Amino acid sequence: MSIMPFFTVLPVIIIAVIAIDIFPNLPKEQSDLIMPLMLKKLSHIPMLHWVAILFFAATLSAIMSTIDSSNIAIHSMLVKNVFLKYYPNSTESTVKLFSIGISFLLLSSLAYLAIMIDGSIWSIIRLKLEILAQLFPMIVLGVWNKTINSLSVLTGLIFGLIITLSLVLLFDIPKILYIHAGLWGVMVNITVLFLLHFFQKTHLVKRFLRLKV
Repeated sequence: MSIMPFFTVLPVIIIAVIAIDIFPNLPKEQSDLIMPLMLKKLSHIPMLHWVAILFFAATLSAIMSTIDSSNIAIHSMLVKNVFLKYYPNSTESTVKLFSIGISFLLLSSLAYLAIMIDGSIWSIIRLKLEILAQLFPMIVLGVWNKTINSLSVLTGLIFGLIITLSLVLLFDIPKILYIHAGLWGVMVNITVLFLLHFFQKTHLVKRFLRLKV
């Protein structure tokens, strides 16, 4: 299995090398259009137009599968860990309605972000990575530190996401001092997390000392 990534990436590399010769004047900003342009070339060749059809069908299937599984995972987590925790006696129809509402809001937000982001596929992938970077403190501290509570982690995550999305989407500042917006978000994330943990720990120590006295 360790060599499988090589064989999965190799066809893309070969296509990219061939595209250099076919589209020598293609601007760097449009490099993510290589695959559609190559498929357009293939579609004019007899007996090879089916390759373009299969490629687009496979791409659409992969996208729909990823979105569907992510959507199910997120709204199941919200229903079981949030909604049912506070409303345990809810009927099945109420839970189903809440689940549909969460899915609608989530997909609407993603569609709005896709329309708002004016850039290439790489810019969308970069934004995704900067958002995923906000999970780094939660994963590391969740494994190595058992004293930090969920409220501190969640608050730090929210602040990190606000900083990252504000810099990228609202102010169009992908970098500050050559540091990506996602890393600034991570720094704010960690700072808020430790500040809340410190103040909560100090508060608990004071309460303990008052009880002892």
